[in-house]
Amino acid sequence: MTQSVDVEVVIHGKPYTLSCQRGQEGHLRKLAEITDERVNKLWRQVGKKMVLSETKLLVMTLLMLADELFDAKSGAHAKDTGTAPPAPSPAHDPSAEDEHYANKIQSITDKIATISHKLAVPST
Repeated sequence: MTQSVDVEVVIHGKPYTLSCQRGQEGHLRKLAEITDERVNKLWRQVGKKMVLSETKLLVMTLLMLADELFDAKSGAHAKDTGTAPPAPSPAHDPSAEDEHYANKIQSITDKIATISHKLAVPST
């Protein structure tokens, strides 16, 4: 049985407590660091010019990261640069890799939904 642990991370100046499997704390912190960098970059680019809620800023960042992941998986970047993606090894199972990435994206989506729910302000 895998034990989960809580990890404190900071994204866009706000602390969040997230759970992960024991031993994955460093990986989760790195993902939060990347997310923080992307959120802050997006905020510098458009957030100061537009009125963006924290939720919308996080969702926009998530969509940008998902787009990058999609491009990387589909070889779009390789097409743009004129280089072919590496050929899969004979033992490579694309369906297993697709499922792995789908699970990762779902996990991130679930975390964003939880954060969005916590940030939601009740309407008056």
